[in-house]
Amino acid sequence: MGIIDQISREWRTLVESLRFFTRLPLGYAPHDAGLLARSHPCFPVVGAVVGVILLTTFHLVEPLLGRALAVLVMLAGGWVLTGGFHEDGFADVCDGMWGGFTPQRRLEIMKDSRVGTFGSLGLIWLVAMKATVLGELDSGLLGPAVFIGHVVARASSVLMLAVFPTARSDGGGRSSLFVGPPTWSGGVATVVVTLLLTLWLPGGLVAPAVATGVSLLCGLWFVRTLGGINGDTLGATNQLSELAVMLCFVVGSTPVS
Repeated sequence: MGIIDQISREWRTLVESLRFFTRLPLGYAPHDAGLLARSHPCFPVVGAVVGVILLTTFHLVEPLLGRALAVLVMLAGGWVLTGGFHEDGFADVCDGMWGGFTPQRRLEIMKDSRVGTFGSLGLIWLVAMKATVLGELDSGLLGPAVFIGHVVARASSVLMLAVFPTARSDGGGRSSLFVGPPTWSGGVATVVVTLLLTLWLPGGLVAPAVATGVSLLCGLWFVRTLGGINGDTLGATNQLSELAVMLCFVVGSTPVS
């Protein structure tokens, strides 16, 4: 394969990843499972694109509505941009984990498309935490917190797929299009891309390390309670990793008395 063909293939893989993870108007053809199966290094790039769009929204809205409302508009913009893809997984995990008492029953609940009490409460808590945490940060740290949070949150899915076994087939839907864990080269490429996107920013080393720890703890918990991971657990880990990054910036900016 020539260099032009290789560049073209990588570009098509990135576009396919953006089509899969976002609602950007990039066409509505059926997803290409072959491209998605090798798209793991594109995950953090998708997070970077989402982060840039959301921060642009925040900076446009803040002079008009003030900081608190701009944060809420930015969070809502994220749901519109991604279709609430990861938040849906977080809600399903909340319902399954606290609505069932056996791995089989938890997985059955998580497969139900309806959102229950625990899922609703979990989403309320998640939004409240993000809005409060971002409200605590000054303007110089909010940008890195949001950008790095989205980058490493997407990378957390690659880590989970590489380390932990699957609990079961997702039984359809977008998550079922992924074919197995990343290859060694894909995993290394994901790490390199993530570091290139984050290391030049404040907290660009500590925050990804903390998010990695959170992802591994989540994975161990899911293996213990579900027997492995699935699409919903990837979404839940994504959200918890993103929140962990934001909390890192709050802790790092809080003066020690």
